[in-house]
Amino acid sequence: MPTLFAQMETAVSAAVDHLHMERTRITPRVKGEFARGGQDPARAVREVMGVIDFNPVTIRAREQSEYDGYRPELDGEKVHVSYTASRLGSAIPRKDDLIEALDRPGVPKFQIVTAEPDGLGRVLCRCVPAS
Repeated sequence: MPTLFAQMETAVSAAVDHLHMERTRITPRVKGEFARGGQDPARAVREVMGVIDFNPVTIRAREQSEYDGYRPELDGEKVHVSYTASRLGSAIPRKDDLIEALDRPGVPKFQIVTAEPDGLGRVLCRCVPAS
């Protein structure tokens, strides 16, 4: 029988999904010296419901020299995409795969920096905006 904490985490996870899930498309990408960045034909592109925590932040530069590429403000963003592990099955996204937020205006794309199970039934993908 699961612990009380695990039971509560399962209930909260289900509530977060119910209230905040949105459609995403995960596009696997190839790693390798010559094929890097292309779509990985060995893994399927798929749509999966997930929770996107998109938190734009502004980074202030410390130096103000015209010779070091000074810009008074640089845009930085933190993006976390969380999936219920059972929705992904055994096909957990990998570093450098792309995630598209299909329900958001302009369909923003994010590149996965890390993807790992949290040990409580979810997989967390830490991402950066894809260029």
